[in-house]
Amino acid sequence: MPHTRNAISCGELGNLYLNENLSLFKIGKKLGYSSRTIEIRAKECEIKLRNPGPPAPKINDNNLKYLYLKKRMSSRKIAKLYSCAYSTVDARVRKLGLPIRTLAAAHIITKRLNFSGNLKEKAYLIGFRIGDLRVRKMYKNSETILVDCGSTKIEQIRLIKKLFWKYGRVWISESKPTGKIQIECGLNKFFIFLLKKHEKFPNWISRKKSSLLSAIAGFADAEGSFFVDKSQKYSNFSIGNYNLNILKQIKLWLIKFRYTPRLFMGVKKGYTGKEGYSHNNNYWILSIYRKKDLYLFTKKVLPYLKHKDKIVSARKVIRNIINRNEKYGFIGM
Repeated sequence: MPHTRNAISCGELGNLYLNENLSLFKIGKKLGYSSRTIEIRAKECEIKLRNPGPPAPKINDNNLKYLYLKKRMSSRKIAKLYSCAYSTVDARVRKLGLPIRTLAAAHIITKRLNFSGNLKEKAYLIGFRIGDLRVRKMYKNSETILVDCGSTKIEQIRLIKKLFWKYGRVWISESKPTGKIQIECGLNKFFIFLLKKHEKFPNWISRKKSSLLSAIAGFADAEGSFFVDKSQKYSNFSIGNYNLNILKQIKLWLIKFRYTPRLFMGVKKGYTGKEGYSHNNNYWILSIYRKKDLYLFTKKVLPYLKHKDKIVSARKVIRNIINRNEKYGFIGM
């Protein structure tokens, strides 16, 4: 019999290809033909050919959803798990209508929630960010917003955790010999509004009293102080910061509320303190010291404060003013 493809029995070819699951190349090698010849003969024998490459994996839809959505595995990792091409997994993901993640998002393995959109919360976070947070992207095209802070005050660390834990991963370091603790929060791109290093509060904050007080409260929780002296005859509220524009803006807001705040330079540029730290810029202090103004301001801002120590101190200021009024009369009220 001549050595042509017609000499290949359709029955034998079907058995080798369909039952023994041999490839066209292996069948050709076994019978002494090229894989192309075997392919042509299979078509002549009306044998349905498999797709080229490794067989498609049998991934259950529920398993794929679990791995892709819950475990947040990338299509490459799932493909490696099932020994198939990641394009096969991508095709299944699209067929199931699952949301396609970008390369940056595919590396995010922790669950993250979008920002609530609440304007009071947003105003508070902007105020707190201006005062005490460093915010950055992991890298240029990253979809992760990193918020971090170092502090020796445990209540500050607890507050930051409370602000962000429901939105993403929160990591807290061990306390260093200096007592400083580092906290870092990984958030999604909906927190991009925290990236901007504000020279002034955004204009929308002053349109509602609730958002304005939230912003002041956030800034006060980060940098402010409610104070009662040991003699119990004096109390005040103050915020210190290098950003004069921010303090001027808050001063104008307070004046609109008919308070009489005081803004003055606390430390001059170049001054070196006891700890050996030299100030690169002028340090400014905004203060409310008049009894009536202090009482009314503290009462208004108290519901918006979130820092436990600041809340306790604010309540002490209110009690101090009430006690002084009862003891010395309503002078200044």
